[in-house]
Amino acid sequence: MDPRYARLDFAEQLAFEARLAFARNVARGEAGMNLAEAALLVAAEDDAIASSSTVAFPVESYLGRIALLAEEVASLHRRAAAASASAAGAADPAAAAGSAASSGGGAGGGGLSALAPSEAVAAVEEFLFSQQRLRPAPGGRSALPARTLLAHPGVYESAQPAYLNEVLVRRVGHPSALAILLHDVLQRLLVSGDLDFACLVSQPHGPGGLPRATPLPNLTRAVALDPSRPGAALNACSSEALVELLRHLKRAYWPFPWDTSIDAAKCSHGGFRGAAKSALGADDVTAEARAISATAAHRLQRGIFTSPGAGDLRRCIAAAERLVMLLPGDARERRDLGALYLHAGLFEEAEAELSEYLRQASARRSYAGGEGEAGAFDPFDLRLSRLLLDFAACGGAPAGGEAAAGGEAAAGGGEPEGRRQTLLAPGAGGAAPKAAVGPDAAARRASSGGGGAALMSVDKVLAAAGAAEGGGPRAAGGLLGAARGKLPLTW
Repeated sequence: MDPRYARLDFAEQLAFEARLAFARNVARGEAGMNLAEAALLVAAEDDAIASSSTVAFPVESYLGRIALLAEEVASLHRRAAAASASAAGAADPAAAAGSAASSGGGAGGGGLSALAPSEAVAAVEEFLFSQQRLRPAPGGRSALPARTLLAHPGVYESAQPAYLNEVLVRRVGHPSALAILLHDVLQRLLVSGDLDFACLVSQPHGPGGLPRATPLPNLTRAVALDPSRPGAALNACSSEALVELLRHLKRAYWPFPWDTSIDAAKCSHGGFRGAAKSALGADDVTAEARAISATAAHRLQRGIFTSPGAGDLRRCIAAAERLVMLLPGDARERRDLGALYLHAGLFEEAEAELSEYLRQASARRSYAGGEGEAGAFDPFDLRLSRLLLDFAACGGAPAGGEAAAGGEAAAGGGEPEGRRQTLLAPGAGGAAPKAAVGPDAAARRASSGGGGAALMSVDKVLAAAGAAEGGGPRAAGGLLGAARGKLPLTW
């Protein structure tokens, strides 16, 4: 093909820029993080991955929508205060003048700033959740049925409620997305002077409740404003809200079986065994799962990157990468990311993440989990991880030509039965495995200082971006992309 007519992939550049902006946001730390911007950058990257658009996702436009919500609630109460003062002035001009002078000290000029802290917060919540009719999605935190082995979780879990732009448009969202939206509105009111105190926003305790804000009168506006960033306030909402959104996306796009009886509290780690068995060629995969997966592979080979209910490997990897950036100490998030990398043909990255999971398991030596995560290092999962690590180390082909087993029997130490699935590129006679080769792999090795050390982290993303300044987004390799161009052909 004549290179003059080659198609330029702007989507890759846009995804790269969104991930880099996300990393810079997260690098500010818990206090300096802008959760609303980070949530919209998640949507921006996923939009670039899925749509291959040549137009950047309008992050600033959606932030402007949030600003309009804050201005509307402030103006509403300013007008109410002015109307009240006008009515009082008609009856007693002297008293009205004194009331106006006492309420005009803040930038808000009365309104919310004149109310007691609890009343002001309740007014903002009433505006968002009653007048604007923002409400949680019907499934709440998760729509997956409890204690069930699902062939594909995307049949039940929709990704829309986890995207903040969709929440602003549809008025329905994940409870954590509503918490982020409520927090950003309160932060903007604090910056504008309509509130003189910060608010702590907490997520709902129930599966489908509304988030609530608690006023912090001692944390005044003068203290809460961020001196390093004019016009910004310190974050008072836990980044766990952003983690919840990413875990929702991970479930919605997970392209393998998911067991909801595993990790029912966090709903984040129930898919590892399904992904591992699929890679190892286990025989206990259901006919329904095989049929949906075959349809997904058929569509992928023809350039259709998503399949209803069958997941999306690229966006699932993107969600898992961001989770590891936010939770570098969560061993199971690294393990799940390693399994996804393996299916995408990113064997070096898979080896690095699985090795880190096993390293943390070896360091803790306790199956109770060093961070209160019971069963974080289940013996069966450890055995599966070692098999996957061997698989990744030999580039997706059985080591020494020896067949290896997948499933419960192999993980339990039994005799190998069946043959490990090899992730090969399509071709006659078994082509070379989809190993990481070419400029992407060279950049990955250069950025990691050697094989198997390129662990996903905020520092690695920023370092890879610095190395890529002269070579474009591809120089960052698999660290910044969701398996760019390396699509799964054998689920």
